[in-house]
Amino acid sequence: MTVEQIDVSGEDDKKAVEEEAKHEMDDDTDKAMNIVMIFARVLGVLVCLYFFLVGIELMGTAFKVLGGKGAGNMFRDIPNGLAALMVGVLATVMVQSSST
Repeated sequence: MTVEQIDVSGEDDKKAVEEEAKHEMDDDTDKAMNIVMIFARVLGVLVCLYFFLVGIELMGTAFKVLGGKGAGNMFRDIPNGLAALMVGVLATVMVQSSST
């Protein structure tokens, strides 16, 4: 072996160590990104669940308001009994379809 060959192998070791350090930094960055993505997904699910529950609450409140005096007035104002029946069927279908 000559002196030049020894220096070249020393440079290869330095390059290998630098590359290994770079890969370790990339692994740390990937782990951090994975943690951030998991946190973002969990937060997104919780926000969607919140909006879903608020929507259900608003819909329940609206049905309580409409189901009280409004429904009685609606059926009283319809002169045709068959039309009142169809309105009742339509309201029942809408309520049942929103609960399933």
